[in-house]
Amino acid sequence: MKSIAEDAMARAIETSILIAAPASRVWSVLMDFGGYPAWNPFIRTIEGERRIGARLEVQIEAPGLKAQTFRPVVVEVEPERIFSWRGSLPMPGLFTGHHRFVLSAESSGTRFEHSEQFSGLLIPFVGSVLDATERGFRAMNEALKAKSEAR
Repeated sequence: MKSIAEDAMARAIETSILIAAPASRVWSVLMDFGGYPAWNPFIRTIEGERRIGARLEVQIEAPGLKAQTFRPVVVEVEPERIFSWRGSLPMPGLFTGHHRFVLSAESSGTRFEHSEQFSGLLIPFVGSVLDATERGFRAMNEALKAKSEAR
């Protein structure tokens, strides 16, 4: 499900999937950045520390688009529950994204919520890129489910 903010300068992508595995297993797969190239079709690589304030190097390849590298900062870490980062273009106000992974226990496994809140002056001009990004989120969610359930 996609949620579009009413403000023309903001947009959100919100996806989720139920994974038949405990949160500890899903978290283990999600935090194994070195394993991403083998299973993750959207976030091809992540380098950096898993701590608040750390700068990451993230390579994303949305379906149909060329790979892009971002250098966001980790803003939330709650083991087996939340991991998120925030990144922006060098010029303030143009484009900012807050990318979030949230895990929550359900009776049949773990609910994985994968979202990003976008804001900035460029939002009205990047609709097709954000549509491809949403497809990438969904592809990653399915791959994470398959990898977590197979372990």
